[in-house]
Amino acid sequence: MFKFSPVKTAISAFVATSVLTLSGCVVVIGHDKDMQTQTHEKTYQAADVQQVNINAGAGSLAITGADTNQIKLSAVLYSGSGQVEVVDNLTVKQNGDTVEINSKVWQPFQNSWQEAERIDLKLVVPNSVSLDISDDSGDIVIRNMKNSITVVDGSGSIELDEIQGNVNIEDGSGDIELLNVSGRLNIEDGSGSIELVAIDGQINIEDASGDVDVKNASSNIKINDLSGDIKLSDVAGKAEISDASGDIKLVNVNQYQLLEDGSGSLQVIN
Repeated sequence: MFKFSPVKTAISAFVATSVLTLSGCVVVIGHDKDMQTQTHEKTYQAADVQQVNINAGAGSLAITGADTNQIKLSAVLYSGSGQVEVVDNLTVKQNGDTVEINSKVWQPFQNSWQEAERIDLKLVVPNSVSLDISDDSGDIVIRNMKNSITVVDGSGSIELDEIQGNVNIEDGSGDIELLNVSGRLNIEDGSGSIELVAIDGQINIEDASGDVDVKNASSNIKINDLSGDIKLSDVAGKAEISDASGDIKLVNVNQYQLLEDGSGSLQVIN
């Protein structure tokens, strides 16, 4: 089982930056404007790991796949309180072939578990593992993975690049950008633009609001859109579109079917 050793640190606003090393975990304590910061860095052996589950609160999340049998983690906790006492702000546990990462912080004066004002996570993981991510808020960037990815996100932008595997995204708000994906793609989006480039696999999009732009898709596309413009370019398969409002522009689309069109113009260029 992986787990961060509990770290208890009391810091006044005037304490100088210090570095502690605990059981291979580097803890850096400092300041960022009005926020106090603590940085945790640790490396875990992960030769038998096949899946990584991440449950994150507020803060950015950056994941890079690599040809490695380790998981390298860096977490930066930002807190605005006068004193910071971290009991279990970050836990990493292994259950069989699955690693679970949870970011939590103890607010000592409220006597309850709460998410930190912000915990930014950076991970380097084996590119062969699958990812299952639940994130409350903050930007997400994932690169160079060779397995399936599931993201459930409250708010914040999502960017994926160089992915070989199926991708499932449920997003409340924030822009979505996917580049160079080989695999089936399912997106349910509340608001924010969607941009897809170089997708080799079937695409299914359920979009409440925001523009949809797809370039260079090798397979079929299904789009159900309530509002926002739709632009498809260089699509080798068939595009099926249901659109309540917004303009539609199709450029070099092999075949298309307009299932529903509420309002807005339609332009087809071949």
